[in-house]
Amino acid sequence: MSDPAALARRAGNARPAHLAIIARTIGWLVFARVIIATLGFSKVRTMLRMRTIEPVEREASDIDPLTDAQRRSLVWAFRILDKVKVSCLPRSVVLERVCVAAGISAEIVIGVVTSDGFRAHAWVEVAGRTLRAGEQGPETWKALARFDSAKARALR
Repeated sequence: MSDPAALARRAGNARPAHLAIIARTIGWLVFARVIIATLGFSKVRTMLRMRTIEPVEREASDIDPLTDAQRRSLVWAFRILDKVKVSCLPRSVVLERVCVAAGISAEIVIGVVTSDGFRAHAWVEVAGRTLRAGEQGPETWKALARFDSAKARALR
């Protein structure tokens, strides 16, 4: 993983508000990677008070337009995550945390594909839509589980 200080320096013209977003994103990334690697996702679920959502399959619904601050939070999170080699599960935990901190109710979805062996993937959805355009989600993967956090539920 890249040095967090180096990531912050490469952030370029970051203002103080951006630096807080960057620091929070890097902190969640370190947390997610360490906890998932050592204790597993079930411990992350417990620590973040995540619950399983039923039904797992969900239709996309309308979402409110993002504010400038919400959009900025997501842009900085994607900039950091694009520079760091991280698997889909820690990435999804970080993106869910960034969304919730920005006031966006998000869900982590875990799915599988069996057409070419067995592979699993995690992604983040907002109102039933993948967070990032072009990211493979329900179009490719069969959703098996969906999780939200207590903070995400409070935003609804």
